Amino acid sequence: MLFSVVVPVYNVENYVSKCLETLINQTFKDFELIIVNDGATDCSLSICKEYAKKDKRIRIITQENKGLAIARRTGALKAKGDYIVNVDSDDWVDENYLEEMANIINNCHVDVVCMNHYENDDKLIQNANFNDIILDKEGIKKVIYPYLIRNVRYEYFRPTAWAKAFKRELFTNNTCTTRIQVGEDGAVICPIIVQSNNIYLSSKAYYHYRISDGSMIQNKKPRNYSDVINVYNHLKDKLGDDFEKFKLQVDRLICHLAFNCSITQFYGDRSYKEAKKIILENLNNPIISEAIKHIDSKGFKGNLLRYSLKHHRIYLMKLYSYIM
Repeated sequence: MLFSVVVPVYNVENYVSKCLETLINQTFKDFELIIVNDGATDCSLSICKEYAKKDKRIRIITQENKGLAIARRTGALKAKGDYIVNVDSDDWVDENYLEEMANIINNCHVDVVCMNHYENDDKLIQNANFNDIILDKEGIKKVIYPYLIRNVRYEYFRPTAWAKAFKRELFTNNTCTTRIQVGEDGAVICPIIVQSNNIYLSSKAYYHYRISDGSMIQNKKPRNYSDVINVYNHLKDKLGDDFEKFKLQVDRLICHLAFNCSITQFYGDRSYKEAKKIILENLNNPIISEAIKHIDSKGFKGNLLRYSLKHHRIYLMKLYSYIM
């Protein structure tokens, strides 16, 4: 079996049918579909069970709610396919999505396939260097390493777990064992790229990423700084001997995540005084404070981020949160 398609499901009753329809109707048939019910409390599980009755390729695994990253790990550990393909349950794919990936894998024998994607129906998101090319180890180092995590302009290799196919062992060996809600994709994908012998960067796009009212981007809730620490620890563990090579890039990522967490502390009913207290306490965390010492930047947001964090300009974070 070539592919194991892993679909984590949590309270997506309005979207999951479209996702599953586009998967079971793929022109390429040699795959299994693993649905991980991550403790859904709406009708999502019932909908998935109806599809499982009609298609024997579907397996459903149920667990208590542990978050997207661990749900993907659960599915990957049960997978039988040579490659893992992740699809989020509120997204959908074109009917030849898997066929195109299969053609690339069969012809090029690569560890990872990366593709462009659409946001919703029509907005094509084109990644830099995705020009239908194979990168060997030296090519990965030359083309991707300089912006794998964050370069000085805070540009980065798009670290989505979807719109990609991974050799199963590569993916399972790098999955998160700790709940991470922000930055989990990058924590997993960056070590995979470093450990890959070759990857294919495709200019084509068959994946549709849905920006919905229920997405984390749209839900304005204070974020947890523990995600920042967990991302750092995961990267340090999985990058191993290569960690120091990417330390400055990791520091930029930690500062970026810490800044984003900080601006969300003004969401909801917290007073400025309460939010400021929480922000300052967390900026003094040894991992975050050490990253701030080394921060460098170019560009407007990078400079705003650097100045705000280095000098604890909390009022600028509040202003930015209102602008966002």
